[in-house]
Amino acid sequence: MPEFTTLMGGLSFAACPRWRDGRLYVSDFYTHGVLAVTVNGAAETVAQLPEQPTGLGFLPDGIWDSIVCAPSDAAGSGTS
Repeated sequence: MPEFTTLMGGLSFAACPRWRDGRLYVSDFYTHGVLAVTVNGAAETVAQLPEQPTGLGFLPDGIWDSIVCAPSDAAGSGTS
């Protein structure tokens, strides 16, 4: 059976995990952040939002475009 390793701790409510370009991206609901972590455990906040993020995704165009949704932002927020 494979062993699991904790890459990052201290999140309030991690959701919407997405893997892209060697990093795992998660939205942290209660801190309003979007974070990225590498397989070595190096973590960074890539976006800080005024609302709680409820969705996370990437556009398939090959450019680092992301889509983050928040409850009162029905159209989503784009970052690059």
